[in-house]
Amino acid sequence: MAATTDDPLVALASHALGFVRDDAVIGLGSGRAARAFVEALAARTREGLRARGVATADATAHPARGPGLGLGGVG
Repeated sequence: MAATTDDPLVALASHALGFVRDDAVIGLGSGRAARAFVEALAARTREGLRARGVATADATAHPARGPGLGLGGVG
């Protein structure tokens, strides 16, 4: 999956999405790179990818809920 942007965080998020498979449980960190990944992941879930996130911080959980990315806990 090649990114067509000059923003390195968007390019990184796009590359990382290449490793995500259906029914994956993904740890969502915090910071600008994590936010870019959450946005990209949410877009992919709207396209049909089945994945669930586990947020490590409220700062990541809040933006993940907005686009409807499924959130869960560990275990």
